[in-house]
Amino acid sequence: MHNLVNTRKNSIYETKENLDYFKNLQNTKKELYDKLLGLTTSCSGYWFIDLQSDIFTCSCTDNISNIFKSNVENNAIEYYLQTFDKREIQQQKQKLTDIQIDLKSFDIYRDIIDTKNNVISIKESINYIPHKNMIVGIVQNLTQIKKIEKDISALDRIIQQFIKLFDKNIIIIKLKQDGTITYVSSAFSKVIGYTKEFIIGKHLSEFWSTDNKYNFSDIFNELNFKTLKPDDALQLSWQGEIKYKKKDNENFWLNVFISPITNHENNFLEYTIIGHDITINKKLEEFANYDALTGVYNRRYYSEIIQSEINRTKRDEKKISFVMIDIDFFKQYNDIYGHRKGDEALISVATTLKDSLKRGGDFIFRMGGEEFCVIFSDYDNEKSFEFCEELRKSIENLKIPHIGNTVSEYLSISLGLIVSDMKHEIIDELGLYTLSDNALYEAKKSGRNKTFMHQIDEIELF
Repeated sequence: MHNLVNTRKNSIYETKENLDYFKNLQNTKKELYDKLLGLTTSCSGYWFIDLQSDIFTCSCTDNISNIFKSNVENNAIEYYLQTFDKREIQQQKQKLTDIQIDLKSFDIYRDIIDTKNNVISIKESINYIPHKNMIVGIVQNLTQIKKIEKDISALDRIIQQFIKLFDKNIIIIKLKQDGTITYVSSAFSKVIGYTKEFIIGKHLSEFWSTDNKYNFSDIFNELNFKTLKPDDALQLSWQGEIKYKKKDNENFWLNVFISPITNHENNFLEYTIIGHDITINKKLEEFANYDALTGVYNRRYYSEIIQSEINRTKRDEKKISFVMIDIDFFKQYNDIYGHRKGDEALISVATTLKDSLKRGGDFIFRMGGEEFCVIFSDYDNEKSFEFCEELRKSIENLKIPHIGNTVSEYLSISLGLIVSDMKHEIIDELGLYTLSDNALYEAKKSGRNKTFMHQIDEIELF
């Protein structure tokens, strides 16, 4: 088990590194595109040839001021043609003549030696304006643009190689801000059993198992990057274990990293999810954390998480409700109906109690024999008591005959409840357990098939 745990941690660590690397590649590409867009505007200018006055004039913006002389007052066309290679002069001269007749604009891509003897790549869009008898060239300095395009092309090749590697081996999901899937890797498609075409366009939550600990909207609310600075938003991510359902309705587990991708202006682009399949590990955990007979959590898992639940409710300043449950006269039930029927009754009780817990932070544990523990939070005293009564009635409504039960003709349970306001009270796991167990004793003592709740002053005295 120790080696498996280490393997799992290493896989999670590698997945995180892959996510960070992939995200940085994408962010770098977006930044280059933004820079390219800015250069498309800033690296432009124009020249014009006034055919009537025979004057060549070039706009003196910083980015094209060195490409042509700013002003030539005689032989304008001859000056312009001299900026071409000698082999091209006649062809370009003919184009300048033709445009005055057919009025068809054209583009020229070329390298030119500027006034400082630097080789510059430019694009010229040539137009003729008849009513002014003027030829106009819109000039774009492509030198920096080509460099960025080359960088983007190289980055694209890396990203594509990375994606191909990921596509086959790592689960990748991309989402719109509303959770609509825009891309999934072949690895995810293979494990879930649906084609990419079927998955894309669906909401991610459609593939989540119904008994996930985390709510879809809660996770993405945590990833609200709008209030963050751009540099902080780039580091934002959520990590957790999510249970998904396959096409054949079997469940599988992923340890996922979810992160928003933004540009340098902090504008949202997409969510990227990278997952690592931990189904085998979760199945191994089930052997350790779940009761083999009833399928609910066992006492071992209770001991593992109870302190974290106490800490969570303290941190969130919520109330925690702790309930001990015992099946009434269960020894008599086994004596009358046999242990096989007793096991069936335990399974029915555990399943009913579990099905009644609808929220991710609700837990049920089999503590041993016919004794169970239920933990939930954020209910006040009245609502907690009402919920316990619903649990009690749900078991009696199973209508499992029990002639040895002196308080009902059916199988029933007694419940001991303690509700602690973690914002104002100091109580530990032992205190919750002891007071709840005492409350269960009072429920049995006062007749069984009922809920008994300790009052607030009893907690303060503990």
